[in-house]
Amino acid sequence: MFGVELWVVGVVATTLMWVSYVGIAATLLRGLLEGRQWATNHLGMATALIFATCAAGHGMHTMHALLPVTGTDLTLGSAARVVFGDPRLVVVNVFAGGVAVWYLSLRNRFKLIWRGSALFDDMRERQERALDINDSVVQNLSQAKLALDQGDRELALELVDETLDDSKHLITEILGEEGSELAFEAGEIHRPDAADLSDATDGGGSS
Repeated sequence: MFGVELWVVGVVATTLMWVSYVGIAATLLRGLLEGRQWATNHLGMATALIFATCAAGHGMHTMHALLPVTGTDLTLGSAARVVFGDPRLVVVNVFAGGVAVWYLSLRNRFKLIWRGSALFDDMRERQERALDINDSVVQNLSQAKLALDQGDRELALELVDETLDDSKHLITEILGEEGSELAFEAGEIHRPDAADLSDATDGGGSS
């Protein structure tokens, strides 16, 4: 492969995995520690430790292949190079190394998830959010519908306005104030299949 031995390519790819896994594990652990979830968020801690142990394993394999450079344990080093030189393993390691680097690079796009370990939010927090939405949005919309059914359009509009304000407040709490570190950048959050109001209106009028 252009004068480079296959085992060298395998070692480079494994080194990328090792560095990326160390970075991922450190980022997740930092988020869990800063969020004080390290003792309660078992899924998050287990995931961080999986990346840490994988990093340790790939690091040891890389060191084995480099042992001949130091002149120690030539037998183990030569055996490791033979394994790293397997073309099938080289393909797997190159692909896995690329995926690891890509995964680590995503932290720049999804800072809120990485920084707060929101990828592993506690179930308690999710339940609290669901209750907030129920109390502030669902209940108000139910009352607005009831007001419309009773012909009280003014009260219905008042409840809808109140629900919009509450919804904006909830979204701000979850995503952060505009311009803050917790806020998503423009275009980072959207619904690809957003409803077409004109279609909904046409459909409602034809029924």
